[in-house]
Amino acid sequence: MSRIVSRLRRYVPRRILALCLCAVSLALAPVAAAAETKVGSNVDNRVILGIAAKADALQPFLPEGWTPMAFPGGPFSGANVLFVAIDRLVQLDGEGAPFGPANTRHIAVAGLGQAGGEGAPRLHVYRVYSSDPSPNPYGNSLGADITRVYTEEGPANEGRSRSERWRVSPEGGGTLAIDLSFTTGMRGKSAGESQTYSNTDPDFFRIYRYDQVTQVLMSEGLGIPLSGSLSVTSDVPELSDIFDGSEAVVGVIDVPVYVRDVFLP
Repeated sequence: MSRIVSRLRRYVPRRILALCLCAVSLALAPVAAAAETKVGSNVDNRVILGIAAKADALQPFLPEGWTPMAFPGGPFSGANVLFVAIDRLVQLDGEGAPFGPANTRHIAVAGLGQAGGEGAPRLHVYRVYSSDPSPNPYGNSLGADITRVYTEEGPANEGRSRSERWRVSPEGGGTLAIDLSFTTGMRGKSAGESQTYSNTDPDFFRIYRYDQVTQVLMSEGLGIPLSGSLSVTSDVPELSDIFDGSEAVVGVIDVPVYVRDVFLP
């Protein structure tokens, strides 16, 4: 286990670590395996941004009766909305056969919420901007032109200089732009099981079992500074209240390898 994950375990209970290291999912209430149906699997590259925004800006994205809440600890401590940039490399159906386009890109917007401001939190997917919105499992996918420019250079056995440039132009106008540069370092490997809910149908959720490789690039809560630069801007109309100038990026995680199986209860 890498020094990064070891350091997180000194600061964060195991359960909170699992919550915060998952790509767009939250381990909350496991469902009995006997009742599950496997519907697919995938292999991705991911970059996750944790942003602290005004709670009022997130309320419209949550189901009725739910209120937003911030992550209580870990790399995303203080963040109440996640932006997950996904470059999908492999997509398989429930029988293990390839389907859909050879590659797809997505930006998932998600956040924690509580029913009536109390009780067990859930991670809801607020919106998925997608180069292929047709699967639409959460009922909130929106077609988008998504480009990614990725570069990496440096020595074979040491940290390398990496850059990520994402441009997301959804149907309806505007552009979300993410420019990130950093130096790669020691990574950690983790596995987990999680559930993620729809904000359009609060009773619908998918179960994920995943393995991932992660590097915490930045975390205000853990005192980890970014070894590079980051710019996040947006003029997408439905995100205007989130990106009103008061928002702050409080955590960034790089997930160069993310492998998961997807189940329905």
